[in-house]
Amino acid sequence: MQSWVVFRYEDCKEVLRNNERYARDPGRLGRSKEHLATSIQTEDPPSQMVLRRRMLKALHQQDLKGIAIEAVEAFISRMSAPASGTRVDLMAECVAPSVAEMVANVLGSPTVPAETYTPISTALSRAMDAGLDPERLPPGRTAGDWVRAEVETWLSHAPEAGMLATLADDPVVGDELERKGSNYLRNTVGGIYNAGFSTSFALGAALIQLAETEPEAFARAAASPNLIQSANEIVRYLSPAQATARIALEDHTIQGRQIRRGQSVVTMLSAANRDPRIFSRPDDLDPDRQESNHLGFAWGPHVCLGAQLALNWVAALLASENRWTGLYAHLTPDYLDTATLMTVSTLKGDKRGK
Repeated sequence: MQSWVVFRYEDCKEVLRNNERYARDPGRLGRSKEHLATSIQTEDPPSQMVLRRRMLKALHQQDLKGIAIEAVEAFISRMSAPASGTRVDLMAECVAPSVAEMVANVLGSPTVPAETYTPISTALSRAMDAGLDPERLPPGRTAGDWVRAEVETWLSHAPEAGMLATLADDPVVGDELERKGSNYLRNTVGGIYNAGFSTSFALGAALIQLAETEPEAFARAAASPNLIQSANEIVRYLSPAQATARIALEDHTIQGRQIRRGQSVVTMLSAANRDPRIFSRPDDLDPDRQESNHLGFAWGPHVCLGAQLALNWVAALLASENRWTGLYAHLTPDYLDTATLMTVSTLKGDKRGK
């Protein structure tokens, strides 16, 4: 990858936070951006701040807790539905469709069928590892084009609910799109949709496995009086988002190593979340943990917009754990061959008898 890799929490946090020294936008170094769909995800402050703030405001105007609870109810219904003795892929039949409905409800968009979107999400997740395998990039670009075309249809029909309706009525957003073009919103929404789906998909799978492989730790998390705190600890502990990269804007040093302008710096978020300098007993799942500033959703100007939705999804799964845990035996995960995002592609199990 020809990149520097940082593991310590403070180093990772500084790379993610310091917008003056590190960039996500290659245009800040005079590099071509023709391959990038311009959005708040591909720009840095101050360029992305107007739309990012309005997106965040619109997101928090939605009933995230209620939407997450509704998604978990759908998940439980699907978990309970298959006949006893049937070998079931819990990701395809239970997690993915529930997550697709949840993200659509937040946006106010039509629900993309899970069987349609899951391979799109897979191609986009694999493309994030193009630095390791360049052959993953073309399928990822094709998948990105599909998402943007889909979002274009949503925006063209005057959304009536959710974030999209809120944004459509926002004059500040309208002014920003006058300057940057309507594709700026389309590209941004596409990025948010995929991030919301892939993150919630990964966390759903991880929680099912956690209940099976570490039942005592899972039970403590579910019994906590503060389920959002438990959810944060689970995100720290599992860290589905393993890494993200930035480009150095100037020469400097990290831990005595010389970093040159233009070099890539990869932050290992999962390692930072187990840094014993910051987190006591970092390899333990502790729902009462007070050190809550994990990097599971990254940090700084590109921190995950959907963090609160993901936390509410996890909290709602914990709150209803007695209704879905133990329904399946002999869980067999098949992990997706990705480094940036740690998730399973399939999770098969046998439905237990009543």
